[in-house]
Amino acid sequence: MPVNDEAREGIPAQTEPGVSPSTSADEELPGAPMPGPSRDSSDGSTAENTTSEPKNGVAIDELAAMTSALERFHARAEQYESIIRRMQTRIEELQADQVRELLKPVILKLASLHTEATTAQERASTFEDDSVRKDFDFFVSEIEEALGLLDIESIGVSMADEFDAGKHAARRRIDTDDPALDRRIAKVLRQGFAFVGAERVLLPAMVNVYRYAPSVQSETASVAAASPETN
Repeated sequence: MPVNDEAREGIPAQTEPGVSPSTSADEELPGAPMPGPSRDSSDGSTAENTTSEPKNGVAIDELAAMTSALERFHARAEQYESIIRRMQTRIEELQADQVRELLKPVILKLASLHTEATTAQERASTFEDDSVRKDFDFFVSEIEEALGLLDIESIGVSMADEFDAGKHAARRRIDTDDPALDRRIAKVLRQGFAFVGAERVLLPAMVNVYRYAPSVQSETASVAAASPETN
């Protein structure tokens, strides 16, 4: 007997044994694994890691290059600073030399006055009146103080000091028969002066120097032997 469409719609569709009628072929069953492109996902992650590794390597190389360039810059900067410091020192030395050259005539005059005052002081020491010696002593002190204002000091040469060509200028050599006096200062004609802390003297001291001469002793002995004895 034929079944119309209305009656067929009221009849539930027959399903295969073991299959729930409420579950379609497209729906997922409980406990079933989730479908997904697992192989495709794994391939994508590997590709990302492979791409990031070259980027990290390039960054490290660039950082190393920047560090090297910075070190070279600091080295050059230190060299430039060293050159500038040396130039500044040299400029100061040249300026000081110019000042010294300008003041040299004044220094020479003060040195000469110091020598004259010292000589007068020695002569005054033989006088009975000690006030004259004190006056010259004060005058010598004032000259030394004036030289000190110019940053100049005496080198302190005195008699019997050993002759030093770097500090003394010999004006006369005096023969002596005493070997202990050889190359010793016999007299200070002018005191020497130097800038405070300087290695070289500004004005060498003018001195007379003893020179050992054995012939002097022989001549003296010959004269004594030739002279007649006196009672």
